[in-house]
Amino acid sequence: MTPVPTDARNVRFFSLEEANRQLPLVRRIVEDIMAQHRAGDRDELEALDRHGAYRQYARYNLAVALINADQRQRGLDLLDRLGRGGGGGEEVRALRDKANVLLGYLHLQAGDSTKAPRYFQRVRLDGPFANKALLGLGWSYTDSKDFKQALTPWSALRRRDVADNTVQEALLAMPFALDKLNDRRQALRYYRDAIDTYQRLDGRYADLDQRLRNQGLRRVVLGDAPDAALGPRIATLAAHEDQRPLAALFGDQAYQDALHRYREVLAMEAHLARWAQRLMVLDESLAATDVGSLDSDKAKTVSARLERAARRLAEVEHRGSDRDRDGWLSGWFSGDGKGAANPGLDEARHQLTVTQRRWQGLQALTGDSSDPRQRLLTLQSQVEDLRSRVSEVSARYEDRLTQLTLARLNEHKRRVSGYLVQARYAVARIYDQAQGGAEP
Repeated sequence: MTPVPTDARNVRFFSLEEANRQLPLVRRIVEDIMAQHRAGDRDELEALDRHGAYRQYARYNLAVALINADQRQRGLDLLDRLGRGGGGGEEVRALRDKANVLLGYLHLQAGDSTKAPRYFQRVRLDGPFANKALLGLGWSYTDSKDFKQALTPWSALRRRDVADNTVQEALLAMPFALDKLNDRRQALRYYRDAIDTYQRLDGRYADLDQRLRNQGLRRVVLGDAPDAALGPRIATLAAHEDQRPLAALFGDQAYQDALHRYREVLAMEAHLARWAQRLMVLDESLAATDVGSLDSDKAKTVSARLERAARRLAEVEHRGSDRDRDGWLSGWFSGDGKGAANPGLDEARHQLTVTQRRWQGLQALTGDSSDPRQRLLTLQSQVEDLRSRVSEVSARYEDRLTQLTLARLNEHKRRVSGYLVQARYAVARIYDQAQGGAEP
């Protein structure tokens, strides 16, 4: 049995909210597939064709499951049908590209290099899987000993972003093919270019490692706005040559999942901070409308107006008309006849209106009409306790994600170091093969 690459086993192209909305549909698809599997007399495709766009995702995952269950040919046929499809949005086109890349590499692993090129050639050159397709296309030609043909996809690939590991491999593969064609002078030139590039990359990985340890993951990876959309942040990282290795990490699904969980904790932390701020403003607003906090003249004026307001409000409530009561209160606070306009009381009126509105909201939330300051203190204590606990979780997540980021960068650094050793060895070998030790 040919193993399926790990990064091809799970596909997640839609958000959690979208998945929740589509859960009934997904459940019906799974039940339908299982029913056909139990019956054993009908093709799984008949079940899948009845379920619209989501059959594409189900096809891919079913194909991988079939291949891993020693039903290779059925899985390959299913992937081929998906790879030959047309139309659909960007997510469906990306899934189609991924299916074709997987088909190509599965045929390469099986030693069938004559069929592999057709699948790699289906992949869009501007899609997210173009680099893997170009690399695989070159290797399929070399397996067929067509080294000259392999130069075309590898030449296109080596001009792309060197932070991508497929591009790094192409830097070494290109002079390998030239050497096989006995063009050693060109091979030597490309090997030297590769050595220079690998040395620069090695330095970048070392610098990023140091920055992560000194400045922390939140600042280095997420920047100044950790709760902002990731798309613009990835573009920013990719735009700076020294930070491109970080942008390349986002192509790893496992890393994206870990980062997503960390950002969820950060969002919770920010939400609780906003709640604490609102409760503090409410506390200040209650204090600002306390008669004892006003100066003597204002205190007397506000006291008198509040007493009159209480009497008038009682009269209106006694009449029982909500419309009259609402209209009177609106007139009272706007100063349009029910109470004479007095600029000196504008601030007090505004604070009282805001405080009443917030206090009503607080009562509605808690169902409690007890002493507002005491209830507010209780809520503030609860929020602060939650903030402390979430902060601890956030710190643990940041530490784990930092270690994961360092480990991923170290993996890239080790791979580049390996390429560097191979390139240097190839240069030495070419020199040894040259007549008289002269440069070819």
